[in-house]
Amino acid sequence: MKQILLMIRPLRQAKEFVADLGTVADAFDVLFDPIVQIDFLSIDLPAPQDRVFVFTSANAVAAYARQHTVQKIRAFCVNEATATAAGKAGFDAVAGATDAAGLVDLIDVDHVTYIRARDVSFDLTNALSRKGVECEEFVAYAQSSLRLSMDSLHAIETRHVVLPVLSNTAAESLIDQIDPTEAHNLTVVCISSKVSNHFKTAGFSSIIEAATPNRAGLLTRLAEIGSGCG
Repeated sequence: MKQILLMIRPLRQAKEFVADLGTVADAFDVLFDPIVQIDFLSIDLPAPQDRVFVFTSANAVAAYARQHTVQKIRAFCVNEATATAAGKAGFDAVAGATDAAGLVDLIDVDHVTYIRARDVSFDLTNALSRKGVECEEFVAYAQSSLRLSMDSLHAIETRHVVLPVLSNTAAESLIDQIDPTEAHNLTVVCISSKVSNHFKTAGFSSIIEAATPNRAGLLTRLAEIGSGCG
């Protein structure tokens, strides 16, 4: 029987992630069960002309692209997934940081426009201010946590489930919903040590970290698991 690959990201992003696995995905029974809901907020975002943008998620890019068409406007992005989304939206995307804190050293201009979620784990605006960079921020979307479906919970208790986790928010939500004593066949594959620490502290037994702390490293680790090398 195949392992289950449980994808908990918003559906569009989850399907893109599975597609990027290529033939490796055939090694799994894929179960989509988003536990994060994205709600775009009613806010007028500024026109792109004469601005340099900062995006820390693909959802922020999507929020902006709902209102404006962009052509070759510079944008600093966290991770390659966000940079790819920004590039598709017409931005001249600059990647190179794996988290928002890493963007502080990357940004080399005096003024940026930061499109962000309502709740963020790192105060980028304050960090940039200490560096002397003026950061104009716009809260464009909110995230809310959803409960895992009964199908997912049953699978975790009865099947070997591989669960990629890409954020601290997702980790916290999962820990609130899954009893580690009932999840002996669950393998959590975390994008970084920060994410994996949530599960270690909660007492989960099978935790694997990405080869590198980014989307590509997570795909690499899943490919190893799918081929029986993980």
